[in-house]
Amino acid sequence: MYSISTLETANVPRVRSHWISTSRQERLSSLSQVLLFVSAVTLLVLTSGTAALGAAYDGNCDSDEVCVYNTAGYSAPYSDLPANYPDMSGWPAIHTYNVPDVCNSPLALTYPLVTWCQLNDTISSVKNLSYSRDLRIYTNANYTGSSQFIGTRTFVSQVTYNDQTSSLKWF
Repeated sequence: MYSISTLETANVPRVRSHWISTSRQERLSSLSQVLLFVSAVTLLVLTSGTAALGAAYDGNCDSDEVCVYNTAGYSAPYSDLPANYPDMSGWPAIHTYNVPDVCNSPLALTYPLVTWCQLNDTISSVKNLSYSRDLRIYTNANYTGSSQFIGTRTFVSQVTYNDQTSSLKWF
């Protein structure tokens, strides 16, 4: 014969939480997988947004970037830049073009490369690859001095103030 307590619990399914039935290590492993997934999705969203804006500054002239060239006619050395660049002299550090690779090495600080690789006062041609913003390049740092307007999606093979650009800004 069964007792009342046995009858009451014999046919009632037990509901146990997954977190109660699993070991601490299994719970931590599950939590780690969830955090890893969330991190991966976040990284994907952030990098997709950056790529869509073309803000990689990786030596490729992409949409929504400004590309500046050392020589007229768009030849190397060159850089893809953020459109607001207040001081190309970068004193005390020298700001350099990102293509070719030698401009990103310690050799870029040696003569004659230092005069070939530095950005300040060496820009001769410009591509504004923005679909929605105009560009202005300035002869002095911090958006001062004489300037030249460059419209959206406009390429200028020879800038007005050749080898005098020290800052640039989208607006």
